[in-house]
Amino acid sequence: IDYPLVKEEEDPDATSDGSSFRVRAVFRAADEDGVRVPKMKSAQTSVRVLAKTSTHALVQARPRTGRTHQIRVPLAAVGLPIVCDALYGEDKATTTTSVFSISRHALHAHALKFPDDDDVVIADPPSDFVACLRELGLFVVADDGDSDDDDDDDTDLKAFLRQSSLEAVRGSGSE
Repeated sequence: IDYPLVKEEEDPDATSDGSSFRVRAVFRAADEDGVRVPKMKSAQTSVRVLAKTSTHALVQARPRTGRTHQIRVPLAAVGLPIVCDALYGEDKATTTTSVFSISRHALHAHALKFPDDDDVVIADPPSDFVACLRELGLFVVADDGDSDDDDDDDTDLKAFLRQSSLEAVRGSGSE
C-alpha cells in the first residue's frame, strides 16, 4: 500500500481515544477544487495475507517508512480496518462494546528488525490477540481429541507467526 498520509489537527474531545490529531490517507494530490493537499508524507507498507475468512484476514504489515498510524490508516482506507480500532475502524459500536475478547485494536508488533542489524526481536502475541484470532476463525488447528489443551494450539500459532515473521524480515517471504 502506498498512499501519502496527512496528519490533521482535531479537537481532543472529537476523537474517541482523546488524541489531538487524526491521520488520513490521501488518494489524490489535490482536492475537488484543485487545491493541493498540504504536508503529504509518503507512507509505504508491504502487506501479506497470512490467513483469511469471508469477512476477516490476518495480515502481516511491514512499514517501509516511519509514519504515524502507518498501518492502521492505509488498511482502513482500502476497506480493511483493524478489528476493534476505535479511531479508524468502520463499526464504532462494535469497537466500544466489543463482541470480541480483545479490548484494544487487534494490532501486534510481532517481529522487529533494525537497519544494519541481523538480529530479529520476536514478541509472541498476547492471549487476547490469540483469542481474537480464534473467534474470527483465522487460526484453526486440527482437533486432536484433547479439548482442554489450548497450550498446544497456542504453540502452533506462535510457531506459525514466528516463521512468517522471520521469512519476511529476512527477505525470503513473498509479498
